[in-house]
Amino acid sequence: MTKKTKSMIAIEERLAQLAPGSLRFQVLASALDFKHAWVELGQLLTQVRDAAVYKEWGFDDFERYCERELHIKKATAHKLTATYGFMERREPSLLAEARERPEARAKLPDFEVLRVLTEAEDKGQIGDQEYATFRGEVFEGSPPTAAKVQKMLKTRWPTPPPPEPPVHVRLKKLARAAAKLAEATESLAIVPPELKDRAGALAADLEALAAERAA
Repeated sequence: MTKKTKSMIAIEERLAQLAPGSLRFQVLASALDFKHAWVELGQLLTQVRDAAVYKEWGFDDFERYCERELHIKKATAHKLTATYGFMERREPSLLAEARERPEARAKLPDFEVLRVLTEAEDKGQIGDQEYATFRGEVFEGSPPTAAKVQKMLKTRWPTPPPPEPPVHVRLKKLARAAAKLAEATESLAIVPPELKDRAGALAADLEALAAERAA
């Protein structure tokens, strides 16, 4: 038998105070085991967030409601709603079936797998064409693990390197490095004065050039 956590006990106590079937009751009931009922919880959380129903329940914002009443971290709540939104866009028929028939939820990939796909879409890693060639490996046959999906995505569509910063930003970085070098030479008696002057002049010249290119 699974040992109840403090969060589970708190939720059960709150459930006992609410009318069964009410929206607030449904959300709490789903939160008790969101790993298996994530579709329902994602749908309910999206409804609560979009209609700002949490304000009627005495909470200033959606995140605080999730943390204090559902004992769900802000990041987890956003992952649930984002993943539900992903399924609404990408797999509406599968999502509708999962909502209507609880047994159909078992056919969906693990929540963590879908979360990986959601985050990849958010990063621009997969678009419509990429998803069309990739979805069969996720939704058909033996479902992969989240780690396997991450590896597949990285292999097929590597994340492009970040763009180089503007020239003036790179010059500013060089100027800071030169300034540190000039400062370090000042404390060393072995460094000739003319070399110290050259180090200081280099830092000043780079700083000036960075300011010129930024203008």
